[in-house]
Amino acid sequence: MGERLACIDPGTPGGYLFTVGELGPSGEMEFVSCSGVPTEMAEIVRRTRPSLGVIEQVHCGLMSKVANFKLGMNYGIWLGIFAGMEIPVVLVTPQEWQRKFRKIGEDRGLIQRRGKNVPKVENPVNVKEVVWTVLKEINPELFTDPRFIAHRSHRSDAFGIRSWYRDTHGA
Repeated sequence: MGERLACIDPGTPGGYLFTVGELGPSGEMEFVSCSGVPTEMAEIVRRTRPSLGVIEQVHCGLMSKVANFKLGMNYGIWLGIFAGMEIPVVLVTPQEWQRKFRKIGEDRGLIQRRGKNVPKVENPVNVKEVVWTVLKEINPELFTDPRFIAHRSHRSDAFGIRSWYRDTHGA
């Protein structure tokens, strides 16, 4: 039995990925879209009983004031839920967990490399598309469930965070 891990994209909509052991048929996995309702968010954590939370450490971006406020609220609610339940948390910035996927995308010619005098990529994709592509290659069985395929953006973030944690912490 592996570590009971909760990986969270606190965005709106966000995603809560709970895993025990590896992703795929050998491990337990549950994904829940984030409602933004504190009591529902706390119930998800209470029901899944993770031993550790890995939460994307977000900051305000180029979104509207309302979107930035909701993002900050969700982030704070998740931190409060984990603190209140005395569950340790690891914070990871988007830049940190996306680094691996950016490199994969650059190597495959899917993402524009940074720097001067680099060839242009035709029809570049964003890092979330690379996460989705890599996840599909690693765990094709996940893509037979139509419930999984919906809401790609926050699912790919939560799975990307899970992949980062496995690579950096070996769990």
